[in-house]
Amino acid sequence: IAYKRLNSERWIELPTKRENGDAADTKRLVAPVPADLEPGTYVFRVTAVDGAGNTASSTRRADGTEMALRKTPPPVGPSRPAAGQAEEHGEGSASADATRTRAKTRLFARLRWRHRRGPRVTVPFGAGAALSGRLLNADGAGLSGRQLRVVSRPSRGALTGRRVEAIRTGRHGGFHFALPAGPSRRITVVYKGDPGLASARRPALALRVRGAATLNAAPRGLRTGESVRLWGRVSARGAPLPRRGKLVAIQYYENEARLWRPVLVTRSDHSGRFHARYRFRYIVGTAQIRLRAVALAEERWPYAPGASRPVTVEVRGSVG
Repeated sequence: IAYKRLNSERWIELPTKRENGDAADTKRLVAPVPADLEPGTYVFRVTAVDGAGNTASSTRRADGTEMALRKTPPPVGPSRPAAGQAEEHGEGSASADATRTRAKTRLFARLRWRHRRGPRVTVPFGAGAALSGRLLNADGAGLSGRQLRVVSRPSRGALTGRRVEAIRTGRHGGFHFALPAGPSRRITVVYKGDPGLASARRPALALRVRGAATLNAAPRGLRTGESVRLWGRVSARGAPLPRRGKLVAIQYYENEARLWRPVLVTRSDHSGRFHARYRFRYIVGTAQIRLRAVALAEERWPYAPGASRPVTVEVRGSVG
């Protein structure tokens, strides 16, 4: 194991020894970092040679980031103002000087649910999500053991208020936080800073949660000109239903266009239940009609549009 100062060409080998690993019959290489390193950023490299003489080197951690450490100088406190200067500059000057000496930091974060990941993620009703990211210094080295704040702000209409959680970064500056099931919300990650390190903030991430609905139909077989009775319910976990009831659209699937088309729009009662009827006209021969209910988006409803499982009804008409 060797190290060098950033932008330097000279590698310096470290005294390296083998120790027992965490698992049985495993070993690990250990190389203490010199305590007398001057302030600055240092890159580390490991080189391995097997019995056949094959050599491999790397400056990367297991997660692909560069193995770099930054040694910062001890924080410098504000100097005592000379006589007559205290009134001229005041306390704000010393505070501003201390702020200017703090090193910059960078904060990265994203949402994830199964194969979906990024700054905007949509999940089904009742599903949680994961928040992950890293806190880095200006040179890209991870900052471990730093406290972060995760602020969740539910969308308008949710019964729950803002929620703040405190988490700490891991060995390489990474963090992971499980977001529980609930309504749609915006997630902000904040690092307030430490002596010698400036604060950082990740712009809000959008976690969209689809609404949930059920749909039933009877009869499942009918003739052209007859009506089908439709009923179901909209789920409203963590959110009150709108005063006039929840807006629900009944849609059918058009096979040729491969699109869901609207059939009718109705509203639920205050418990989320809805009822509707639809009369089939102009159908010749036999048709399999797929129907679904969609809880639509509307003001002060903290869920994205969400659909029920489709139901199929068979409609028989006269042969043309």
